[in-house]
Amino acid sequence: MKRSNIFYLIFVLTILAIRLEVFLFPSNKIIVDGIRINHFWIGVILILLVLFLSKNYNIIKMVLLPIGLGIVADELFFMIFSNRTLADYWSIYSIIGVITTTVIIFVIREKLASKIYK
Repeated sequence: MKRSNIFYLIFVLTILAIRLEVFLFPSNKIIVDGIRINHFWIGVILILLVLFLSKNYNIIKMVLLPIGLGIVADELFFMIFSNRTLADYWSIYSIIGVITTTVIIFVIREKLASKIYK
């Protein structure tokens, strides 16, 4: 299987896993020092970590980047177009945003894989 397809598969599975987790455990929240942390920021941290890894860590980058992008894609439109309630997470704007982002990543997956995994 090509690297770009593996990348995309991990990306989609991450979105599905996050959506399933929120569906099964809607009250499960990450709270640090009394502040609720959206999983969006965990995805951003993973993406930044990948950008600072050297070429020697291609396998780790192959896993962490699509996971980070999947986490960010799952919550991006939810954060932009909502009041950040659970109902908004399952709103049409959030779902369409995730689908749109997934299609965009599918289209550019070859380019992403070639740039990151040199």
